[in-house]
Amino acid sequence: MSDDHPAGAPARGGWRLAELARVLPRALCQTGNEVRIFLPASEGLDLSSVPPLEPLGVVSVPTGESSTTFSIRKTMLEGMTVYVFGHPVMFKD
Repeated sequence: MSDDHPAGAPARGGWRLAELARVLPRALCQTGNEVRIFLPASEGLDLSSVPPLEPLGVVSVPTGESSTTFSIRKTMLEGMTVYVFGHPVMFKD
């Protein structure tokens, strides 16, 4: 079994969330599953090495008596669809 296989995690003492987030989508994609990843456009998100993001539109979400609006952009990465959500206050947009 490969070191990149999640099933090997218990023998190595567990996985960190970042390792799981990196390995699991690729493993699912390689086994023929359709993988979609949803990410906030946060300060630490480096998108410089991915194909350009395609704007999909905006979504308004009710928040009590008002609402807040998120932008949604999409790209493909190694056969996986990646959606990036932007918000002017919660995330960079």
